[in-house]
Amino acid sequence: MELQNSPPSLAGLSPRASLGTSAAADDCASVAIESLHPTQFTVGYRETAEKRRQWRDASPNKRQALLELRKVPVVVGPNCVLYALDRHHWLCALNAEGVDAAPVHVAADLRNLDIVPFWAELE
Repeated sequence: MELQNSPPSLAGLSPRASLGTSAAADDCASVAIESLHPTQFTVGYRETAEKRRQWRDASPNKRQALLELRKVPVVVGPNCVLYALDRHHWLCALNAEGVDAAPVHVAADLRNLDIVPFWAELE
């Protein structure tokens, strides 16, 4: 099932119907970090600083491997907004280090829900 009415970077991904089923390993795309919305509203400074250090210390090949290893699970929410389900510290670190995009995989497509039932489903 292809995402319709979605950002072009997600075209062709096949989202899963529920949060309990994750997307296939090869079912990913790279999206702008700034376009992702959090589901965790605070992140620890120390954890983010450690992730930044790991990124700075990595070689270019290792950085690519880190990106692939730490794909961000996202859910498509109301109005096709992408919400990060995990890897919040990682995303903050990448953004602070000037990285524009990160690989994601669609864990669920909940775009048909209104905002209140959407947040209830995520809890």
